[in-house]
Amino acid sequence: MTARGSRARGGLRRQLATLTGACRVYWRAAPATAAMRLAVAVSGGAAPVAVAWLTKLLLDRAAGLPGPPIAGVAAALATVGGVAAVLQHAARYLDAEIVRRVSAHTQTELFAAVSRDAGLATLEDPAYHDRVQLAQQPSQSAPVLLTMTVLAMAQSLVTVAGFAATLVALFPVAAA
Repeated sequence: MTARGSRARGGLRRQLATLTGACRVYWRAAPATAAMRLAVAVSGGAAPVAVAWLTKLLLDRAAGLPGPPIAGVAAALATVGGVAAVLQHAARYLDAEIVRRVSAHTQTELFAAVSRDAGLATLEDPAYHDRVQLAQQPSQSAPVLLTMTVLAMAQSLVTVAGFAATLVALFPVAAA
């Protein structure tokens, strides 16, 4: 094992620990809202696959192939499109709510740590104020940004997996 490989693994472990910690803060600050946001991300990832399937059914019916009634497929396609639009707005609302809750949560934890730990001389030290300020700013944004990135990756993974499953179902030879 090379020193460079060891450093890379150590760096990866550190990054994963940071990501895990950020997700933990995100979840602790707003567990129900975070669960709803995860559900919205998964649903948003499945929506393009559902639209593709329904469009295929609609085109098959328009070409005269057997299948469900064309009006029902068109209604389902419109419904999925409407739900997908609502999911985007719900995701924005939930993101804003989580940002607010994570900010309040991290600020409460930071101030509890400062008041538990600091004496009067420490509180009057400008360098200490600088360190507290440097801790406050990223602690409010980093958990949200990192977790939103994980959610976006999960949503993309659901979409890619859905289209891969569609490819396997429709064209098994092409998927192999």
